[in-house]
Amino acid sequence: MKRSCVLTITFLLIFSGGVFADEYVDGVLSSDVTSIQSSAIIEGDDVAAIDIVGDTSSSATGTGLANGNSYEVTNGTTLLEAEFYLNFTGTQTLNFYVYDSPVEMGTYTRIYSSSRNVSGTGAGWYSSGGLNVPLNSGTYYIIAVSWSGNMTYYYGVGDSQSTSFGAYVHGYATGAHPLPLTFASNINDQAVYHQRLTTGTSSCDYCLTDTFGFDWCLNVIATDGQAYYMDGTTDANAGYEAIATYVYSNQVLSMSAINPGGGYGAFTYNTKFISSTRASGVWVDEFGSYGSVTGVDLVECGSAAAVEAEVTGPTPGSK
Repeated sequence: MKRSCVLTITFLLIFSGGVFADEYVDGVLSSDVTSIQSSAIIEGDDVAAIDIVGDTSSSATGTGLANGNSYEVTNGTTLLEAEFYLNFTGTQTLNFYVYDSPVEMGTYTRIYSSSRNVSGTGAGWYSSGGLNVPLNSGTYYIIAVSWSGNMTYYYGVGDSQSTSFGAYVHGYATGAHPLPLTFASNINDQAVYHQRLTTGTSSCDYCLTDTFGFDWCLNVIATDGQAYYMDGTTDANAGYEAIATYVYSNQVLSMSAINPGGGYGAFTYNTKFISSTRASGVWVDEFGSYGSVTGVDLVECGSAAAVEAEVTGPTPGSK
């Protein structure tokens, strides 16, 4: 179960923008299954496309393996979530990946990875969690999953399948858990591994992934020349909301995970950036436990650049 958090993060902000990999800890299972291969969800002003590729017509079982699909992107977009239809019980490690390549058959390089310990509840959709991975037109991507234990996975058979952003072009299943930084994909096994992909435009001004892999989506709601005031969402606990304040003078970002029903657990970070993208420091929880933290990333992922000129002082992600 994910724990609720209150975070205070101290930044020595020495980087300027960029997109960094999100990392997640807990698995998310969705049990709803649909045969629709491409559809769209509209929520307010946001439009997200959902593509379901492959099906459950064929299955196989293996231990410590990996599989994924290669996609040709002809309409640039952002990958917001990747789900894989799997079947297992007990707890094992699932790793989620995105690789890119300038050609379909060739060397693929990892641009995103995450790892989470997941408690399996049988057949269903297992999620990467929220993502913010750009998919650029003219590029090929393999979106894959690997697992540490025994797993049943599902696939259809075919050479291609259209998606909202391009097309599935081949299946990849020659790797093992965990996948390396790069690999060659030169074989089309004609397996369309059962995936559900959500793509579209990120609705966050700023994204932050904490050391425990919890994802924070923050939107600027007010400024007064001294601070940004933000709210948004976090997956630190189901149904929780995020609030945050970024103060220009000391470059402190304070974040809390709030239970709308009242109450929250305390969890504090004190970190400083030690390179252009990563932070380290210490954490302390409400019970007095403490330890070191590494790998806290802040990324401008949406519309924050539009409001930067309206305020005074440095903004998150700027020098």
